[in-house]
Amino acid sequence: MRSTQKKKVNIQTLNGVCKLEVNAVFVPNHNPNLTFRTPKLNFAILSQLSHSSYRDVHIDLKNYNICAIGVSTLKDLAESEGARIKASFNEQRSNILMKHDFNPDTGRPNNEAALVAACKNAPKSLELSKLAQAVQEFNKNQPGLDDKSNLIRSLRFINTIENSKELIVQIDIDEVLTKKQKFDRNRSCVNTPAAKATGKTRESQIQLNQNKIEARSDKKKEFDALAVSAYQNEHRNVNTAVIRVTWDGFVHVIKGESVTEALKSLMALLLENNLLTTRRLVFFMDGAKSLKSKIKDMFSFASYHIILDWYHVSVSVLQHLSMALSGTIAQKREHRSEVCKHIWHGNLQYAREVILNFQNKGIVRNKAKLQTLLNYLYNKQDELTCYALRKDMNLSNSSSQAEKYNDILVASRQKNNGMAWSVVGSNDLSSIKAAKVNNKLYIHLENPTKNQWFKVCDACNEVDLMAA
Repeated sequence: MRSTQKKKVNIQTLNGVCKLEVNAVFVPNHNPNLTFRTPKLNFAILSQLSHSSYRDVHIDLKNYNICAIGVSTLKDLAESEGARIKASFNEQRSNILMKHDFNPDTGRPNNEAALVAACKNAPKSLELSKLAQAVQEFNKNQPGLDDKSNLIRSLRFINTIENSKELIVQIDIDEVLTKKQKFDRNRSCVNTPAAKATGKTRESQIQLNQNKIEARSDKKKEFDALAVSAYQNEHRNVNTAVIRVTWDGFVHVIKGESVTEALKSLMALLLENNLLTTRRLVFFMDGAKSLKSKIKDMFSFASYHIILDWYHVSVSVLQHLSMALSGTIAQKREHRSEVCKHIWHGNLQYAREVILNFQNKGIVRNKAKLQTLLNYLYNKQDELTCYALRKDMNLSNSSSQAEKYNDILVASRQKNNGMAWSVVGSNDLSSIKAAKVNNKLYIHLENPTKNQWFKVCDACNEVDLMAA
């Protein structure tokens, strides 16, 4: 008889609240005051929360007569859904890695020798004969052959030129930092009421609030230790790594609480879509040493190469020259153009000669900074490609799209004046935004068991950045 009993529950939709009779077996612990929200309503609210403040969303929902949800309830909704997304995401990632005989904790293969053999069939960089022919064609089409600075006079970058876009997976990596809240906040003011509590109801409410505060504090500490153990608690920023992966017109965005976590998710994505052993991986990055070392450690068995983003190269050259040379800003920019012109064409030796010639001109004020620039070009030579030839071959030279997704996922919502974030709050919101950008959020809310975080198909193609 129990299974045939009916219970009335409150259902909150985009059009308001209605009562619905359901079988009692679906609501064993029935609370007549409890309200359920539909997936469409949750999707609309979470979409707004991913780019607007809790207070603004609360006001908008009230002004548009959609529903009345308090600021604390909105925060709890974001944290709970963000935690569910992360749990589901990590579970699927571990299952994929274990299915392909990878260690789910490190993201590394258990049998690396077998994987090295499998990756031998993956596409390599452009063959030397084809590269020489491409360089010859490029130089022939340059106006003013007397100006040798416009010519490519080296083939040292052979490992950084791929055959075509159809044979690669482009991986743009970047990190974004948001201001972090103090790890332990003084909440004594919350425990002390404005007036002395005189009734049992008031005292019980104070105790209830205190329990909520302690529960949130414990959750934050647990998440801090588990998800971002690589960062000390006294670190002033919350770190989020963003990876944009593109191939065959598909685009997928990955976020992680650290570079290591993001690279583990990247490995699962490549395995799930059969890309690790069939494509050459092209990483674009800004030149951070820690990022480069982690990529080499994680993908040492794969066919890949790393390229420095051109914008960061030109900015780094200008910064070094500004400290090393005397003169006006306009003059330093001209000197930067002289050096970068050779770097753009892959002629690092001639770029070094231009830098050393500044000493003969008597415009060097800090020799140590000039030597630092020379060391930079030497240490980064494996990642400095021929950007001019890549542009001529219609190949990418920039990781600007990763920085754009940094702005979409994190910066536009979290890097505003006066904002400071807990690790939990920051990562929950960025997880929700990443799910929305990848067109996975509504599927997760409607039926989490059918959602495949790492499987990319036509329906999950890149969304309009303006709409995101």
